[in-house]
Amino acid sequence: MPVSFDAHAAVLVSEQFSYGGSSGTLAGNDGGHGWDGAWSGGNTLYQTGSLTHPDLTVAGGRAQTISDQSTFRDIDTASIAPSLLDGGKLGVNGSTLWLRMNLRMEGTNFDRTTAPGWGGLSLFDGGSERLFMGKRNNSTRWGVERSGQGPTGNLSMTQPAQAWIDLNIMMIVRVDYSAGSESLSAWWLTNSVPLDINGFPDESQLPTANTMTINDMRFDRVRISSGNDAELSMDEFFMATDFNDLFPGVVPEPGTMSLLLAGVVVLRRLRLKKLV
Repeated sequence: MPVSFDAHAAVLVSEQFSYGGSSGTLAGNDGGHGWDGAWSGGNTLYQTGSLTHPDLTVAGGRAQTISDQSTFRDIDTASIAPSLLDGGKLGVNGSTLWLRMNLRMEGTNFDRTTAPGWGGLSLFDGGSERLFMGKRNNSTRWGVERSGQGPTGNLSMTQPAQAWIDLNIMMIVRVDYSAGSESLSAWWLTNSVPLDINGFPDESQLPTANTMTINDMRFDRVRISSGNDAELSMDEFFMATDFNDLFPGVVPEPGTMSLLLAGVVVLRRLRLKKLV
């Protein structure tokens, strides 16, 4: 059953692409939370209609890339607690950052079986790409890639089980920062949200993570982009220091709350009965 969410103070950065009832160019729009200025560059569009996911009620619209175009946005690090920053950028040792987003590959010439092209969200340190999250070039699966590391210049990890990349997926990434390297965990969820029996976010309900160790990484900027005749739709982007805050304001369905309240009433009656 869907659950809904609203803005939350513990969210560092969020974007739900709520830019009106018609489509248009994303550049110049400055909605969301935790940003320094508006989106800039490229011909990325905002479109009506969110990328839906089971168990969640989504809001706003979505971003849709144009192949071989890039659109950037700076993070407002001045509004983030200094304890989370290293040289004014996110990624201080000892901290943990969580990110989640809904993704779907698209395009007139896109083929899910051969899957040429690429599309995703990247974390940037100024003008340098540090981490790509999405579909890598010529891969039929979702993945992540740390730029500038490994024998070929990059270190990557791919979704272990096939999930069609032209269908909606929720991607969750956790980065644990330490001296000299970072531990990265990733999940790709197609049909559920990790909630406990009461309908609240629960990290323990996540499936086994896919993990890799990457070089030191700091960032203060993001990029949405795609290439090689592929397009990407992205929606529901949240970044926080705690898993629960990736789903700000999540509340159970009314039916679930009724059951909880009924349980409280029963317990209260039982306690009163013992006192009589």
